[in-house]
Order: sequence, then C-alpha cells, then structure tokens
Amino acid sequence: MKVIVNPKALALLASLLLLTAGCGSSGSSNNAEDSHINSSAVSASAQGAVITPDWQEVKQLPQAEARPGMPADAVTVSVQRLKDFGGGITVTFYTLPGDEDYVYADLSTAAAHYSLGSIGTYNYRKPENLIAEAVSVFNSRMLKITGGLGANSALSRYYTIDEKGVPEGVLLVDTGHAREIDIDRDGAAEVLSAHGTPTAAYVYRLYEGHAEEAYINAALQADSVVLRDDLIFEASHLGHADVQEYRFTPEGLIRQHP
Repeated sequence: MKVIVNPKALALLASLLLLTAGCGSSGSSNNAEDSHINSSAVSASAQGAVITPDWQEVKQLPQAEARPGMPADAVTVSVQRLKDFGGGITVTFYTLPGDEDYVYADLSTAAAHYSLGSIGTYNYRKPENLIAEAVSVFNSRMLKITGGLGANSALSRYYTIDEKGVPEGVLLVDTGHAREIDIDRDGAAEVLSAHGTPTAAYVYRLYEGHAEEAYINAALQADSVVLRDDLIFEASHLGHADVQEYRFTPEGLIRQHP
C-alpha cells in the first residue's frame, strides 16, 4: 500500500510542536527508528525469553494555558461538548485570520477557558479531522484531543481534568494514529501508535507518575510491527515471508511459538 504524505504537513510538523508551548514528543522517536537494531535489551537467550523494550521518558508534555476567553477574531470550525469531567466541558476548534498554517483548540471547563495551542495543520481543518473525546487510559479518565497532520498522520494530546475543572497535560503522541488498548492485559489501557508501510509501532505507558515511550520495532529488530485484534504483535522483515509473533506483558515481549 502506498502511503500518501502531505508535504506541507511534514514541513510544518517541527514548527507546530515548537509553536505550542511545552508541546512535543519525547524526542526519542526518530532516534529510535534510526538505530532500531540496538535499542532493546534481551533478558535471556533461551526460547521464551522476555525482550524488554527501551523505555524512554516523554520529556515534553502538552500545556493548557488559562485565559479569559477565546480570541475575538477566532473563526470557529466546530464545537464539541462532553458530559464527562464533572459538570461537562466544551472544546472549540478554530482558525485565526491570516494564519493558514494551524488549527487551534480552546477548552472551557467549570474553572476557566484554556488555550490548548495549535493542535493540527490548516489543511486538515474540517470538523471530521478534529476530535475531542473522553477516553479511559492509564487507569484514568482523560480528555483526548486529535488533530490532523497529513493523510496518514495525526497529533494526539491527553489531559487529566481535576474536580475543579483544571486540566493537566499527560502525553503528546506525534508518531502516528493513537488508540487506547490494554496491550499487556493487566486491566489498564496503554496507548498504541502506528504509522507507515512498513509499519512503525510505539507503546506509551505511565510509569512512576510520568509517561514513557517504547519503539517496538527496535525491541523486536523488525522492519514492520503490527498489532492484531487478538493483541499479538506480528514482526516481519522486508523481503522475508516469515512473520514472528510476540505477546506484550508488563515485563516485556515474549515470543509465541518460538
């Protein structure tokens, strides 16, 4: 399958992350892909050994800045209301006159209005490209904001909102389309992100109060990694028909049928 990437979106991604105060990825994603053979640790060499991913702390988090209200010249794209988080919240996606680079988001809670900054590119400003939803992840209920970066790329942000209506950024994912799924079957969902063909896969977890990222292709030394519906990772190499299966556990990845 041919992946279509919006050139403008790629050119803008770096500045998009810089423009939003405090937002960005952990910085480990590209390095992990470039050195994907050497970034995992294997705990044993026997069959059934646990492969421990190279977990890296996510250093930069999305921010929410309190303000009196939305900009007076904001052009509303869509308004999405959620009944979660106490008395409910409202997320407004908007553009600004003269700015044909970004789409922005405003969060209104019982506490105040909060600017969430730029959340996607201008070319992907249609309502169907902009999503605000309440999700269960990391044993918490969180607000997830997703904006478009390209035909096969998205930017997702996760926030907690306390009982007073004050948001706090937990995680920003810019490594593909993010979804919440209990990959290790421990009862709490992690975040899985994937993009491209061959597919690059990332897993995000909350560990000792902070978010961490692991590049699964690096751990499995594979060109492509895909998570099946039965929660088994399939790892493969370009030019080879063999597919290896791995189960993700809290301790690491375990080869199935070695």
